[in-house]
Amino acid sequence: MTIIPLYIQKFIIKLLCKHIDRQNKTLEIITDLDSEYRKNESINKKLMLSLALVCKDWFKTLSNNLTVSVDFNYKDQSSTSISYGNNNNNNNNNNNNNNNNNNNNNNNEINNEKYSIIKRENIKTIKLHHDYKKPYFYKIIGPGGGGSIRAPEGEKEITINEIDNRFENLIEYQKQLQQQQQQQKKKQQNENQLIINIPFKRVLIRNINIVNFNDNIDKLIIFKFKENEIVKSNIQLLELEINQSSNLKDLEKLKKRVTKLFSLYIHFCTELQEPVINEAFRYWNHSLNQLFVSQTLRITEIFSKNASMISNVKYLEIYDSAISLKDLTFLLSPLVFKDLHHLFVGICLRKLVYCLSDTQDKRSDCICNCLTSYSSINDTFKDQDSFNNDWLELKEMVTNKNKNLTLESLFIGNSCTTYGASLLWSSEKFKKSFINNFTCFLSWISPLKKFSIHGGDNSIILFNIMENLKNIIYFESMVDQISGSVDDYKFKFNSFISKNQHIKQFKLLKLTVSNNGFSKNSLIDYKNS
Repeated sequence: MTIIPLYIQKFIIKLLCKHIDRQNKTLEIITDLDSEYRKNESINKKLMLSLALVCKDWFKTLSNNLTVSVDFNYKDQSSTSISYGNNNNNNNNNNNNNNNNNNNNNNNEINNEKYSIIKRENIKTIKLHHDYKKPYFYKIIGPGGGGSIRAPEGEKEITINEIDNRFENLIEYQKQLQQQQQQQKKKQQNENQLIINIPFKRVLIRNINIVNFNDNIDKLIIFKFKENEIVKSNIQLLELEINQSSNLKDLEKLKKRVTKLFSLYIHFCTELQEPVINEAFRYWNHSLNQLFVSQTLRITEIFSKNASMISNVKYLEIYDSAISLKDLTFLLSPLVFKDLHHLFVGICLRKLVYCLSDTQDKRSDCICNCLTSYSSINDTFKDQDSFNNDWLELKEMVTNKNKNLTLESLFIGNSCTTYGASLLWSSEKFKKSFINNFTCFLSWISPLKKFSIHGGDNSIILFNIMENLKNIIYFESMVDQISGSVDDYKFKFNSFISKNQHIKQFKLLKLTVSNNGFSKNSLIDYKNS
């Protein structure tokens, strides 16, 4: 049996360490095409453990070359251990021990540090997944949005206090580590030549709002100094929320700390926040990849003013707003988003069904005017004419004007200025003429791979799309109402999916509205690997 020389084994492990670090440093953008965030982290953990358990030399090489810690567990005072991942067993044990066991605890911590795969002195990058209680990227806010966050499957549920403590622990750990490095440097250098190295070269944080972040980050010493010269922080941030509490002063403070911002969440903003939004677009346009908008007026005007600053955005979701056909045409225009891959919008499905149905199928169930550019709510003939013109403009945009359309994922939800988001319709409400015309619209978007819809019992719409548009292979349906029993409904979908093998993924969710908000009940989660 041929044995590879040890120096080659170590070289291979070092390459694997670079791969693991690179994967762990990634602030992975969640899209509907691949919503299993943190799957790679689990794979990396298993790889690390597999390598570490082979032999002592492999463990040592691995431990000496890993520099990224995902999430953070740190015990203050006498202990300086740091653990990988979300395993909080060491921290929880402290609460159960009494003072008589302190010496044993300290010895255990020394041993834990000795056999820890990731050594605290080697850490250059820390990635935190929680900073405040609105994890929009997870899209799993618990019922009522109370004091806890529903963690991803397999993860520990984390309370708000624990999240706050994690950030405070990072601050305390940073201080101690910097003090240790300062003492070491004093032994080697004259005080006039003192250089304090950055304990962490990079801090990656998933989601914050401006006010809370600035209060905490002032305590966290991320920068280094040489002869009193402050060097800019290197914080990479996945999501920033701008709301009615945001102002330019706080944003200017944040700009000095955050080098890259990947996602902006614009929530309940008025004209007073437009300068803040515009400046965020301008400063982070090179890295901005995703936009989330909720309950904010004039958003298309804001986008239009900043077209050159948001052209790199690939992922756009607009909540709690009923957009018009002209708005949809604008969003799909190459003049604004040149490389848009995912779009989530809400439109009035009642009005859309009426306008796209043949004359004999028309039934006016809504008098809102949020779908068309015509302002009157009483003249159905002019309303139809206006819709027809806007519909032709939309078709012209996606078939001719934007020949480089890159849209792969489209989510259409029901949103109406009169009736809101709920649509308690049976499948019979969606007439055949509407279904054919709507399917034709989706066929105009040639790159489309995923389609999601929310509103009523939309099964008959999806069946027609599945059967006629084979390029769409990912489907998601959120229904407010089910025709018949749940078992019969699931059987109907499963039977249809089995006959259409091109479908790679299908999710069926039943939405239930209550006083605490809404909850999702998964009925079907199909994957064809």
